[in-house]
Amino acid sequence: MFRSSRESTSSPSGQPPGGPQFGERRDQTDRRRRKTPLLSRYTWFRGRRRGARRDGESRGIYVDRYDGRVVALFVAILVLNVLDAYFTLAFIQQGGKEANPVAQAFLDLGELPFLLVKSAVIGLCLLVLVVHQTFYSVPRILTAIFAFYGLLLLYHLALQIVVIPGVI
Repeated sequence: MFRSSRESTSSPSGQPPGGPQFGERRDQTDRRRRKTPLLSRYTWFRGRRRGARRDGESRGIYVDRYDGRVVALFVAILVLNVLDAYFTLAFIQQGGKEANPVAQAFLDLGELPFLLVKSAVIGLCLLVLVVHQTFYSVPRILTAIFAFYGLLLLYHLALQIVVIPGVI
């Protein structure tokens, strides 16, 4: 049966839990009095939670340590994004046009704003997906994004070889 926080934690004999030889080992301060910090040592280094704490709780939870496959997809998509930007700029320098009007608006501001905004937007979106890695469709979404960028890179390569020989 569950005890309320007001009930005594001592045994019927009046001894502390664990017997008289051990005494009370729990810290009496409540760690929940402070909010959990957004950034802590567990955010970047050696987070503790890899999975569920209870049976049947494997989906829709947040973890401190991310799955290696998810991290690999994250890095691979970022690299493919940079390659996409490189090939886009190479194509535009050879007289091509950007098909995406939003990207074209940033290209009109210059190459650096285009690269910064493209990298920041993709990076933040991927970060949100990585943080939600245990949610139902996230691994499939990351795999689909990776496949999309892979196909986009093949398109860029074909475009460079067929339309603009000598660029590669």
